[in-house]
Amino acid sequence: MKLMTTYTLPLILSSLALLAVAGCDKEKKTSRSGEGEGEGEGEGERLPLDAATASTTTVTNLRATLVTLAESLEFVSETELAQQMDELIGQDVEAVEGFDEGAQKPRRKIGDGPGEGEVVEVPALRDEVDDLVDWLEENVFLEPESSTENTVVYRLGPAICEKLMPQERCGGEGEGEGEDQPRGSGGPGEGDDVCGDEEARLEEVQACEDFLEEVPLRLEVSSYARGEMTLVLLVDDDLLRTMKLQVRQRSLAYEIDLGATKTAVERIIEALGEEGEEPELPAVLEGVLRAELSVDGPKKATLALSVVSTLRLVLDQEDGQIGITLAPSASSLSLDSVARTLTATLGLGALDLEIPYQTFVDGMWDDGEEDTEGERMPGEGEGEGEGEREEAPRVQGQFLVHLAGLTGTVTLQDGQSEQLTITGLGLGDGTSWVKHDRTTLASIDLNPRQQRTFDLTLTIPEQPGENDSGDEGERESEDGFLPTLAFKPGVDLSVLYHLAPVARDFREVPREMLDETWRLLLDSAAEPTIRLRDAMVGEDLSTGIEVIAGRLTVSSTALDEEIVVEQGMCLAGPVEEDEPCCEDAPSGDGGEGEGEREHPLSRLQSVDCPPLAE
Repeated sequence: MKLMTTYTLPLILSSLALLAVAGCDKEKKTSRSGEGEGEGEGEGERLPLDAATASTTTVTNLRATLVTLAESLEFVSETELAQQMDELIGQDVEAVEGFDEGAQKPRRKIGDGPGEGEVVEVPALRDEVDDLVDWLEENVFLEPESSTENTVVYRLGPAICEKLMPQERCGGEGEGEGEDQPRGSGGPGEGDDVCGDEEARLEEVQACEDFLEEVPLRLEVSSYARGEMTLVLLVDDDLLRTMKLQVRQRSLAYEIDLGATKTAVERIIEALGEEGEEPELPAVLEGVLRAELSVDGPKKATLALSVVSTLRLVLDQEDGQIGITLAPSASSLSLDSVARTLTATLGLGALDLEIPYQTFVDGMWDDGEEDTEGERMPGEGEGEGEGEREEAPRVQGQFLVHLAGLTGTVTLQDGQSEQLTITGLGLGDGTSWVKHDRTTLASIDLNPRQQRTFDLTLTIPEQPGENDSGDEGERESEDGFLPTLAFKPGVDLSVLYHLAPVARDFREVPREMLDETWRLLLDSAAEPTIRLRDAMVGEDLSTGIEVIAGRLTVSSTALDEEIVVEQGMCLAGPVEEDEPCCEDAPSGDGGEGEGEREHPLSRLQSVDCPPLAE
């Protein structure tokens, strides 16, 4: 039997748009009866409402808004940038999974295909939206459980369990595994159209149905303005309100109260509890999250995500508590399939992480190899023992991480030579750092004298077709298919390393991370510009960056000289060797060692750029 949280946490946290519910354990408890309308959501007075209007308006608004979102997304996967990024990470364009994997849907062409005679196809997202809304209309907004003058209540029934745990299909395309094909009747092997452990699936479905019987889940529908509906998820017969979905004619707004969600899960566990089982729930879960989808025009939509009130998560573990805090923030994504543009605005607030320092140290020591018996492999210099390495030291205190924020607005304009423009890119309004209690171990500063932000324009030329050899997609590193990055007003990035106070707590700390500051400066032009390169210079050097405009300076407080790359020159480093060129330096624990490892930055140099291939 599974822990109750296996089902209840995904159940409560799932999107109302999908109306996701999962099964739980089967211990019975006498259900309480009663409906209860609950209080208003602070949105004014409820309007008169009947069941027909509640169902029709909700479904119509859902379909109109989600279809517009689907249409606004259509151009994204067709862009040159999307296909090139897909290839750069070593993946082919794959079929997008539909809501129902067994259904045969109309498909549309994307791109030119991965090979001769082939066409890359994905299910039309609009069709998937239609299927989802049809299913909601037929299985959820079908028959209300109760209604009053201004409220209609629907109970989520067993049909949701089948939807969440559909029967797995076998066979390839064209073998008749469509929606109309009858389901198998029993366990594995009973019918060629059924894959997986059907008996186990049916048990899961039954557990889900039992859960819905013991802990009723309902959708309360009400209206505070003409033409819009507000749906609230009610948990148990105590009608605990955890999340809300506002369905308007041209927008959807979804809000979840994480504190109320935690209370709901605890209520469910208490109602269905099993002796001897400890629920795996956060010690603290607070905050309100909101997502809003709005229709801005034909095939144009905006999705806004925000942390309405500070998100706080605390988890208990053996060495203490792990805490995560995220300040109020707002981000958005705008899609216009007519203009073929995408604009994403990121406004992440300050993020703080706190974990026991012992947990962090243990994690750093547990990255060694293990033998077949599960014991750690012997380390260097071990005398006795049966394959066990030295254990991590016992330490005290807290490991703290502070990210001051993350901002930026990204704009993608589809065209022959696509440009990805990012404005206001930055790491918040202050210094980000890592500490052990009050001791700073590392910090990062970005453009402290330039409002801590910069603008970036990434340009990727149109991808060439087949080359002269006829091998499609094969590109040499010097063939001119090189992205350029233009920065305005420039980049001034400083990274402080100060691990000397804690070096003894770790197996090895690189010497350059003990106490020095690295700096990368790109300036000396109104819009310093670089091009990414990957070409050989002789036999020993490989280029990485070409400075097209401005000057690039790389430095460290541990080095006597800066590496300066002037306009028209390239930054290059040695070709990676199979074996290290020199002996590693001591780890900073005070031990002695011969043969110091060369500083990684000292191996970089400015060179004449190799010519680009025609």
